[in-house]
Amino acid sequence: MKLNVREWNLLTLTAVVILAVSAYMLAENALDERHDLIRAIQDAEERIARRHAVIAQTEQWEDRLRELRNSLPSYPEDQDVTSRLLTLLENAATRHNLQLLRRDPERERRDGELYELTINCRWRGDLEALVYFLFDLQQQGVQLGVRQLSITPRGPGRLEGTMTIDGAYSRHPADQTETADGASTAILTGDPSS
Repeated sequence: MKLNVREWNLLTLTAVVILAVSAYMLAENALDERHDLIRAIQDAEERIARRHAVIAQTEQWEDRLRELRNSLPSYPEDQDVTSRLLTLLENAATRHNLQLLRRDPERERRDGELYELTINCRWRGDLEALVYFLFDLQQQGVQLGVRQLSITPRGPGRLEGTMTIDGAYSRHPADQTETADGASTAILTGDPSS
């Protein structure tokens, strides 16, 4: 079989088109993979930059944590803090005409150097009493915080509900006292080693 010039030209053109389409498809796949790889590298670089920024703020976070720890009240290890926090809540409620119908303290929990005591309360009062009571608790700083609050209307101007209050504090040995700046100092007990 003999091919004339026209058939050779068509055959050559067909081969060139097939090669060009194949090369384009391979190049397109390679380009897509390259773009995906570039995007992955950029995402990784952004994550690394964000993590470096967080690491650079470590000193600021440690200072803030130290400040918060120093602002927490500290009680001797042998002192019952539950009665102190219950009294604090009762006094605030009385000041603002909010009735605390039930106060159920949970068991003290320790998390490292910090302690937490949760008190579940059932209360009754009007909106103004509740707002002033909550504001009073907020003024206690980091010592007390309301984790959960539910409110149910019980007639005109009367509200009732429950709240969960968390108290945070630290402990120190019974033979030490806290100074104003949060540092512990030993109480002189007559023993020169203490």
